[in-house]
Amino acid sequence: MMWFLYVFGLMTCFDVAIGSCYRQNDLTQGLLDMLSKINKNNRHPNIDSKTRPVFFASLTKRPTTVHVNEIVKFDDVRVNRVKAYQPSTGVFTAPIAGIYAFNCVISAESGQKFGYQMNKNDAVYVNGYTSDANFGSQTTSVIIELKKGDIVYIKHRHQRTETIAGNNYTYFSGYFLHE
Repeated sequence: MMWFLYVFGLMTCFDVAIGSCYRQNDLTQGLLDMLSKINKNNRHPNIDSKTRPVFFASLTKRPTTVHVNEIVKFDDVRVNRVKAYQPSTGVFTAPIAGIYAFNCVISAESGQKFGYQMNKNDAVYVNGYTSDANFGSQTTSVIIELKKGDIVYIKHRHQRTETIAGNNYTYFSGYFLHE
């Protein structure tokens, strides 16, 4: 949304330079009024850019050995608004109900492969698998509807121990979109 407003602002400045500022100012004000109405209708009026659940965490240890059915614990937490992601457990807990977006990139160590799953609560939501190519990786992006208290995490799914690459090649992120 902010990107749209930024581009729209640049267009407004360009139009001001060529003399059509009155028409653009009316249009800009109309868009701001519309966005204000949308925010007033939001059931979570206190959610803003500082209270919106969002996190980004990567894996630093290289290589990282992950055992059978183990949850991957992304230890380098760079963003963690409202502290919904816990690096000690590797688990994100939804602080509010709504639609969330989650992304992860899993990079296997050279010549290795790694099977994983993204879980919602204790059920598989999607599966992922890296190839055994030189540092093969897999990107997973999903949209998940969560209730308050639901959890999301990345879990190793093969029946043998495997290794993944740290050094920030492997990461997990998520953010609240809307109700």
